[in-house]
Amino acid sequence: YSNCGDSAGAVAHAAAGVDVVVAQGSDAGGHTHPRASVFALVPQCRTALDAAGHGDALLIASGGVADGRGLAAALLLGADAAVLGTTLTVAEESTYAPSQKQAVVETRCGAAGTTIGTFIDA
Repeated sequence: YSNCGDSAGAVAHAAAGVDVVVAQGSDAGGHTHPRASVFALVPQCRTALDAAGHGDALLIASGGVADGRGLAAALLLGADAAVLGTTLTVAEESTYAPSQKQAVVETRCGAAGTTIGTFIDA
């Protein structure tokens, strides 16, 4: 798999042989492509992949998908699946500190409550 932040990147990755393209929107926490929300990016990437003959590449939405409504939207817009990151940080298995988990749970508005931290995919 490979991450992209725009439709040109999605096509380039698929052309290079990647089977799974992760469209990572600006709403991905802390490790993001800053150009567009995932909900604008997914249909652009799907259209570009299909037009370039890479319709068989799986397209995964990443960033801003926090529940079933976001998953439904991502699928409707052309994604084959979605990644839920921040939502899972509060799971019992998460290595987040209790204070970090509480901050996530108490957030009511992602636009106002989003902070960029140092937790990067590892």
